[in-house]
Amino acid sequence: MLGVAGMVWVLTFVFLDEPLFRLVALILLGGGLLIGVFSRGEFPTRRPQLLRGLVTTGFVVLAAWQWVPPKPEASVAWEPYSLAAIERAAANGQPVIIDFFAEWCPPCHELDRRVFGNKEVAAALEGFVKLRADLTDQNSPANAVISERHAVMALPTVILIGSDGRERTSLRVIGLESPSRFLARLRAVP
Repeated sequence: MLGVAGMVWVLTFVFLDEPLFRLVALILLGGGLLIGVFSRGEFPTRRPQLLRGLVTTGFVVLAAWQWVPPKPEASVAWEPYSLAAIERAAANGQPVIIDFFAEWCPPCHELDRRVFGNKEVAAALEGFVKLRADLTDQNSPANAVISERHAVMALPTVILIGSDGRERTSLRVIGLESPSRFLARLRAVP
């Protein structure tokens, strides 16, 4: 039992808010395979093979349904990254969020779908100037300058700049994070 608890704890770091989605799907799949393939017991019915097949199919279908990630609830309207937009936001006293993104980056797409696609996160971003720096082209000198200017070492990276025009370095996100943790960061930006 301690091993299962340890595995769930590790899964929270791998899948963030969805370890239970994945764990439940795996348990359902395992149950379906156990009943349909490995079980030698008989079902108390006239047609045990039919019932076994139906139960197995039901478990596998439920596992697949549980595994499929939910669709985004909202979307964020991003502006292309520019220094002018950052300076304009500082002059207007607006906070800024910059999402450093690349098309080839699976975690970037996960962050977009699971965090930025969360309706509470999207609502909390309403007061922010929302910029996205597309760093897909790794050989671009312009992208190298952007990465160096903001000390972007890995993708995805999200930086938050307060209404005073200064980055809140303690609130920087590198990698994936749950929507609830991300909301706490957004609320900490003055």
